[in-house]
Amino acid sequence: MTKFRLFSDNHYYYNKHYNEEYTNEMFSKLNDGFDGINLIAGDVGASPDEVKDFCNTFIPGQRAIIIGGNHFMYGCQAKYEQINEEYEKVLGDYISEETPAIFVNRKEVICYESEGNYNLDAPVVFGATLWTNFMLNGAERQLKAMSDAEFGVSDFRCTYSVPQSSYRGVILSAYDMWKEFEHTLADIKMAYIRAQQQGRKFILMTHFPVTPESTAEEFAGSPLNPYFCSDLRQWIIENIPN
Repeated sequence: MTKFRLFSDNHYYYNKHYNEEYTNEMFSKLNDGFDGINLIAGDVGASPDEVKDFCNTFIPGQRAIIIGGNHFMYGCQAKYEQINEEYEKVLGDYISEETPAIFVNRKEVICYESEGNYNLDAPVVFGATLWTNFMLNGAERQLKAMSDAEFGVSDFRCTYSVPQSSYRGVILSAYDMWKEFEHTLADIKMAYIRAQQQGRKFILMTHFPVTPESTAEEFAGSPLNPYFCSDLRQWIIENIPN
C-alpha cells in the first residue's frame, strides 16, 4: 500500500534566511527514511531551484509530488505559464529513482509502488494550486472580493520584467485566477472520472483550501478570506463524491 506524507507552506528559504539553525533542526526530521510519497501542497520556496534545494537537502532520494502555492511566483521573472514550465523542467516530469521530485500543475499522477510496477490499485493524485473563484461570500460579492484582494494581497503586486524593456506587468490578475479556477475544476472532474473507470482511489491536493472550515478563527470575517479560500462543498459532493 502506498504511504503518503502531507505538508505545506514551510517557506523554506524565508525561514532559512531568518533562522537557519531552527530551520535545519525542524526540516531535518523529514529525512527519516520515509519510503512513501511526500505530498507537498505548495510554497516551499520562491523558485524551482529553491524547491529543488529543499528536496535535495531534507528529503534526498524520497519521492515527492509538489504543487505551486501563491508564493511560487515570487522568485520568477516570467509570466505565469512560463513559471509552470520552468518548475516542470527543473523538477522532472515523472516519479523514479533518478527524478523523485515532480511538479504537478492541473494534472494527475498514478502513484506506482515503484518504477515499472503497474499496480492497478495504485492511487491517483491530482495536484493543482486551485486559485480561488472569490465566491466564498456569495456570487453577488464576487467582484468586490476580487477588488479587495487585488488591493490588499501582495500576491497581485508580483511583476515580471520583459527583457530589454522597462515594461512591467502583473503575472496573474484576479480575473486570470478566476479563469484558471474554472479550468482546474474541469480537469479535476475528468481526472476523477478516469480514476473511477480504472478502479483507483483518487486524492485531490490543492494549495488554496476548498471549504470555509479551513479558515482559522482569528481570521473569521476578514474581507480577504475569499481570496484565500473557496467553498466547494456542494461541487465536491456532486462531482467527486469519493
